[in-house]
Amino acid sequence: MSTLPRRRTLFALIVLLILIVFNIAVSVFLIFTVNSVSFPTIDMRVNTITLTTDEALISYNLSINNQNDFDLTLQHLALIVSAQATELTRIPLQGGTVPAHHRLTLTDEPVLHLNATPAGPLIVTLAGDIDIAFLVIHKTLPLTLSVLASIKDLIDQIKMPTVLIEPSFGEITNTSIALNATITITNPNAFALILQNTTLTMNTDTNDSVAILDVPGGTIPANGDAAFHCTGLVRFAALNAKRLTLTLTAAVGATIANATKTIPLITTIAIAIPNLDAFFPHTHPVELRLWVDLHRVHGGIQGEVNLTVINPTSIPLYIRDLRIDYYTTTLTNFTYLASGNLTEHELTPHDTTIFTGTIFFPWSMVLPHGRPLIPPPRLYAALNANITLTGVTEHALWVRLGSFVDLRPFKLMG
Repeated sequence: MSTLPRRRTLFALIVLLILIVFNIAVSVFLIFTVNSVSFPTIDMRVNTITLTTDEALISYNLSINNQNDFDLTLQHLALIVSAQATELTRIPLQGGTVPAHHRLTLTDEPVLHLNATPAGPLIVTLAGDIDIAFLVIHKTLPLTLSVLASIKDLIDQIKMPTVLIEPSFGEITNTSIALNATITITNPNAFALILQNTTLTMNTDTNDSVAILDVPGGTIPANGDAAFHCTGLVRFAALNAKRLTLTLTAAVGATIANATKTIPLITTIAIAIPNLDAFFPHTHPVELRLWVDLHRVHGGIQGEVNLTVINPTSIPLYIRDLRIDYYTTTLTNFTYLASGNLTEHELTPHDTTIFTGTIFFPWSMVLPHGRPLIPPPRLYAALNANITLTGVTEHALWVRLGSFVDLRPFKLMG
């Protein structure tokens, strides 16, 4: 009577044991399967597209490839942008399920605000969780992947600004000429530039420096321009040059998110040599008076020469190459007699300078036939001179002044 229940009990135990073994086998299989899942292949590319003074536009392309035979679920997905452990922004991403053997692609171009950003490259980190579920087995894996998006790489590509130099000469002093210059710099970048260590130099064709001007620095706005003004003095030696050049040397730089880049800026232009006539007054001319006093001496006529030059300007002019050519003249022609020179000299501002000299004419020159002419000849004195500035040799104003002297008092000499 007791044999049947025992058999049933033994059968139940065997079935239970089989179920336990099966469950253990299935669990082991599931656990092994889940643990042996392949981590999805993730490709993330981040670039800095444009840069302004306080913002950066970045682009990212995120590709997640699920090469497993079952689905993966992406949760809490986000891009974290940081610099030197300081989080700048967190960009939430749309997660979801990535089917088996499928790829999920995410792209965007977010704008980052960079005010008070610490120095260093931007670090873009993909963060989130990967949920793996197979039947009743679940497993969550943390997802972390970081790449660099360096601002410095973009700031290293500063576009060179364009430079316009507009010089003009001003008043003249005892030793130099005033130079005024306006320098306009146009910034083609989307961020502001700083102009610093700026110098404007003028050189001759022999590389002689005749002027050095300090130019104030300042900020050149993004996609804009700024004008910088400077004044200085140019030495008179500039007027001796065959060619003059102005060279601007400076450093332009930018600081974005504390990333700094500085580049040298050099621009050279040719400049016209100043016209000397522009520095002489047009209301009060330089006045020259030539007078020759003749008197008889043994063997001929001696002339006492007096040249008076009045300088009405406030600058010291210089007169040189003074030569007086003498002619006898009749009604029909001029006959050259001789030439004499006067010593060159500086013309004091607002003052009168007197030059003197002596010339002798033998009777044979004045009266070539040994007797007076009827009508008697006249003496013509022609002054030639160059007026310039002290130290200037290549440029001058040429002046010519003539004066007639009557020889009638000597008509009876034979």
